[in-house]
Amino acid sequence: MKSLRKTIDILDYLSDVNRDVGVTELSLKLNLPKSTVHRILKDLLEYSIVEQEKDTSRYRMGLRLLKYSNSLLRSFDLRQIAKPILKKVCNETGETTFLTVWKNDQGFCIDSIFSSQNINTNLFVEIGREMPFHCTASSKVILA
Repeated sequence: MKSLRKTIDILDYLSDVNRDVGVTELSLKLNLPKSTVHRILKDLLEYSIVEQEKDTSRYRMGLRLLKYSNSLLRSFDLRQIAKPILKKVCNETGETTFLTVWKNDQGFCIDSIFSSQNINTNLFVEIGREMPFHCTASSKVILA
């Protein structure tokens, strides 16, 4: 199980930094031996769970993860039920709307409708992104 935990830690880090990352950085940030990081990345690369940039040898999340995330998102009936409500709120307020669920004391955005207004793209929440509850308006509504 320790091997699985290390693999998940690597995937979590790649997801959080949202850029290409080298073995050395992963090793330092996660306090893992380079050989362990390299072995895990090699296995993940074989199954397209991560991709490697040929020019820099850095790694990023792989396209195979889209298959898993799309399957998970389809399983949320709540998204289909809430979609018309999200659209209505967005149209009536002119604001971007988010559908957030609570799991393991974290908020997870599972859907959103973006307004036609110009918004600061640094402020939007990515679908599937884990967020502490105090960080977003939609999570604060749940806390209230």
